Amino acid sequence: MAALLPGLMMLLAGGAAPVGAADSDPWIGGRWKWNFTMPDGSVVSPVLKIRADESGGLKATVRFRHATEVPVQDFRFSGDQLSFVVVREGIDRKATIHYSGRLVGETLRGTIESDWAGAFQTYPWEAQRLPETPDGNWKWTTHIRERKLEFTLSLKQEGDKLSGKLTARKGQGVDIHHGHFKNGEVTFEVERERDGEKIVSKFRGTLARDMIRGREVATVGKAEHTYEWVASRED
Repeated sequence: MAALLPGLMMLLAGGAAPVGAADSDPWIGGRWKWNFTMPDGSVVSPVLKIRADESGGLKATVRFRHATEVPVQDFRFSGDQLSFVVVREGIDRKATIHYSGRLVGETLRGTIESDWAGAFQTYPWEAQRLPETPDGNWKWTTHIRERKLEFTLSLKQEGDKLSGKLTARKGQGVDIHHGHFKNGEVTFEVERERDGEKIVSKFRGTLARDMIRGREVATVGKAEHTYEWVASRED
């Protein structure tokens, strides 16, 4: 069994402390989308992405059209009130946009104040939360025999199917198999061999608030071990 430990370390997932607010608190994280008619008549559909950072706070970016994501400034969320500032720089102009709104269920309602057309003007703002998706990178930490192990998981969703790779720190990535995402639940398996013996880890967890919480069942020979699995979004 001792000879199998390195293989297990590559596969076993463990718990990590949840990041962010408690489940009973209003949750502002995720992706938010709205439509906005520009002064020239064109319509853009920005996407606001709010994620937990490493300190347990929140960070956010906004993407306009097909441009790169722009970090927001002066981001504030208290109670159900949100405000932030975005500075956009174009070829011939620079615009400062102030957003403020109230979280109502899965909707943000408020106003946008922008000087894109010259003087500041105020517009109504209503953004809808987009469905959560496991797409992206995830991380968690586990402890095995006094060793701290860090794992990363990259996932790509196509319909209800998931593909991706599980990697231990400084280790080689392992492709996932039988990956699915349905009704908020993430499932997949990882297989490999060590010293001629097959090692299978089956993961099952629920995606909510940029966290996946569930269990991993690892089978080595005839032995089966169950571990808590708590992964946080890395991107």
